[in-house]
Amino acid sequence: MADSTRRGTIPTCSIGAGIRAAIDYTASPFEILSGGGGIPYQPGEIVRSLEQTCGVRAKLEFHPRSEGDVRRTAADITKARELLGYEPVTGLAAGLAAFADWLEGHVSAFPTALEALA
Repeated sequence: MADSTRRGTIPTCSIGAGIRAAIDYTASPFEILSGGGGIPYQPGEIVRSLEQTCGVRAKLEFHPRSEGDVRRTAADITKARELLGYEPVTGLAAGLAAFADWLEGHVSAFPTALEALA
């Protein structure tokens, strides 16, 4: 049986644009907004994309679902779209690639971490 769990994700480069738009917003003293990608992914999709990005195969351990675990999470970004013109522009694969590039340049242990996954 396929796992029906889905999680919303958002690359930091997209959320940064939303935060900047919120800082510049002056139509009211405050608003409660959700920032996110608006697209929920299955955990397996995220893992496969990360494997392709990093060129390694993940070692996976499967465990029973935790009691109370929410099966689907995703931000409703409708209000942020309407008030701020917020639109996430970085998809999952591009966001993971940007993260891997950043990590490779900032963490000397990155190759070791990838080797541990293989």
